[in-house]
Amino acid sequence: MLATAPAHHAVRLRAVRGALGVARSIPEAEGGPALPVAVRESVRMVAADILVFAGADAEEAGRALRAGATDVPVSVRPRLRWSLRARRRRRPEV
Repeated sequence: MLATAPAHHAVRLRAVRGALGVARSIPEAEGGPALPVAVRESVRMVAADILVFAGADAEEAGRALRAGATDVPVSVRPRLRWSLRARRRRRPEV
């Protein structure tokens, strides 16, 4: 849903809450076998990417994931780093 409507604030909030929920659901595995620790950290990295893509500040997203937060502030206007319009490429002149 987020990929099809990145400009809709409600869609971005739903993605943030879903990512935080998944990150919270992974059990702690500190000091245990390497695989569970790697899985937890991978889930946290993906969740952080989703939070930042949805409009959360990167530092705020990291703090929220470490604290097990249920919500994080998301900007009302998305900070898209690309144009939503297709760019026309100019052919090189020969």
